[in-house]
Amino acid sequence: MNVVAGIDWGTKRHMVVAVGEAAEVLFEAEVGHVGDELMSACKRLQELAAGGYVRVGLERPRGVLVDLLLAHGFEVFAWNPKQTDRWRGAGSNSGAKDDRRDAAAIADALRCKPDFFRRVEADRPEVTALKDLVAAIDAKTRDMVTSKNRIGAALESLLPSLWRVLDLETVWARELVKLIVEAPVPCRIRRNRIAKAIKGVRKIDVDGIVGLLQRDAATVTAATWPGAAVMAKAELLVLEQQRVAKTLLEAHRDQLMANWLESQPLEARRDIEIIKSMPGAGTNLVATLMAFAWRSVRERDREYLRCLGGAAPVTQATGGRGKPRRADVVQRRACNQHLREAFHHWGRVAVQRDKRSRERYAALRARGHTHGRALRQLTDGLLRVLCAALENGQPYDAHYAQAA
Repeated sequence: MNVVAGIDWGTKRHMVVAVGEAAEVLFEAEVGHVGDELMSACKRLQELAAGGYVRVGLERPRGVLVDLLLAHGFEVFAWNPKQTDRWRGAGSNSGAKDDRRDAAAIADALRCKPDFFRRVEADRPEVTALKDLVAAIDAKTRDMVTSKNRIGAALESLLPSLWRVLDLETVWARELVKLIVEAPVPCRIRRNRIAKAIKGVRKIDVDGIVGLLQRDAATVTAATWPGAAVMAKAELLVLEQQRVAKTLLEAHRDQLMANWLESQPLEARRDIEIIKSMPGAGTNLVATLMAFAWRSVRERDREYLRCLGGAAPVTQATGGRGKPRRADVVQRRACNQHLREAFHHWGRVAVQRDKRSRERYAALRARGHTHGRALRQLTDGLLRVLCAALENGQPYDAHYAQAA
C-alpha cells in the first residue's frame, strides 16, 4: 500500500495525518519532538506502507525532522505554509483551522497534486553545515547593522556634520568614533590623536575633522553628551565583538567550502570558477548558491533560480468586460531570504565594478524604477548570462558583445 502523510510542524509537537490512495485516513497522531516518539511514528508509517512508498509533505525543507524522514527512506516534499492555508480554505467555507486540519490538508494536496511540492533531497553533512554557517553569517550581519544604527541614533543629532562623512564599515571611522566618545568634549581632542586615528585616509584630513567638530560644538551640551557617549561606547564594544564573530564564521565557511570542493568532480569546480568570474560575484554568492541552490546550478535551471532568489516578479491580472485589465507586477515574497540578500548584493556590487551593469542600472532608474526593483531586474539579466556561461562551460567575458 502506498501511504501519503502530512505533517504540521511544531516546535515541541508535530501533528501527523497519513492517508491511503483512496483518501482514507490510516494514521493520525500528535507526536512529540522526542527521539523515541519520532522513531515510533516513522516505524508506524513503514508498517502501513508494507512495501509501498511513503510520501511525506511538510512546510519546512530542512531540519532534524526532515533528516530523520530521509534516513528512513521516505520521499519528502516541502511547500510554502501559505499553500496550506489556501488548500485548507478551498475545502471549507467556515475558516476553521487547527493542527489536524493543516496536516490533513498537506496530505490531501500531496496525494492529489504532488507537482505543487518541491522534493527534498538528502544533503551531505558539509552542505548542511554550510547552510547553518550562511544563515549565521547573515544573522550576524543584521546584528552589526542594528549596532551601527544604534550608534547613529546616539551620535547623529549631536554630531550631524561629522556623522555624514563617517562609515563604520571602515577601520578609521570606528577608531575616530571610539576616540570621540571617550573624550569629555569632542571639539577639544588633540590634533595628533586625530591624525593617528585617520592615518592613511585620503577621503578627509585632520583639518577637515577638526572643522567638522568645531561646527558641531554648539549641539554638544553637558546635559546630552555623557549619556550619548556611554551608549555609543557600549554599542562599539558590541560591534567589535560581532565583527570578530563574523570573521570567525567566514573563515570556517571558506574552509568548509574548500574541503567540499575537493571531493567534487572537475565539472563542479569549473562551475564555481565560472560563478566567480561574473561581475559583482564573490564568496558570499558562491557559498549561498552552494548551500541553497546547488542542484539548480548543476541543472542550469534559471527559472527556479530566479524564483527562489526573488528576482522573478509576480504578475497579478484578472479579466473584465471588454478589454482585459492591466496586469499588476509586484515583488516576489515567497523565496529564500538568504538567496534574495545574496542576489541583492550581487547586483549592487556589479553596478559599482562593471560598466555594462552600471549603464543598465542607470537606464532602469531613468525609466522610473526604484533602487530595489532596478537591482532585481539587473540580477535577473545576470542570471541569464550565468546560466548561458555554465551551459557553454566558459567564464564570463566582458568584451564578448563587442567581439561578436
